[in-house]
Amino acid sequence: MEIKKVFVVGSGLMGSGIAQVCAAAGYQVKMHDVKEEFVQKGLDSIKSSLGKFLSKEKITQEQHDAALANITGTTSLDDAADCDFTCEAVFENLDVKKEVFAKLDEVCPPHAVLATNTSAIPISSIAAATKRPDKVVGTHFFSPVPLMRLCEIIRGLQTSDETMDAAESWARSVGKETVRVLKDHAGFIAN
Repeated sequence: MEIKKVFVVGSGLMGSGIAQVCAAAGYQVKMHDVKEEFVQKGLDSIKSSLGKFLSKEKITQEQHDAALANITGTTSLDDAADCDFTCEAVFENLDVKKEVFAKLDEVCPPHAVLATNTSAIPISSIAAATKRPDKVVGTHFFSPVPLMRLCEIIRGLQTSDETMDAAESWARSVGKETVRVLKDHAGFIAN
């Protein structure tokens, strides 16, 4: 499965970090939040973080500019309609996550992977809100995302091998070391 467009739900610390590493890796990224002020705060955080990498000569001016050019903000989940991969990073509340996943299930193309950055909620509980539980996977990043190398790839009860492979390949493409979690239980491995 080819991934070109990534939709990140949540523009806080984790969401903006995930959007940043995706954009730096060359993906076209849309970062979503419920209010424009939250989206702007997330974009400002990314600009600041990339600026620090630039000032420390960890990235070039061209890499800095390209990453920023790859990110747009939105307050509409409908903008996920053309994405290949979504990564949800809203706060740890099952009802909120299920609401987000039900909407993404409606608007995303059939091939799209629906990932969650949950740190503790079982993937199968979130996947139950969709008609495609085989396409739902956990991608648990660690904070701060641009610096921390680990990403847990968590299989839900119905997550397909193809989805696991796509999620792991995507996480590695944004510079992460991955570990597969094959038992869907609260806390996964690291927590």
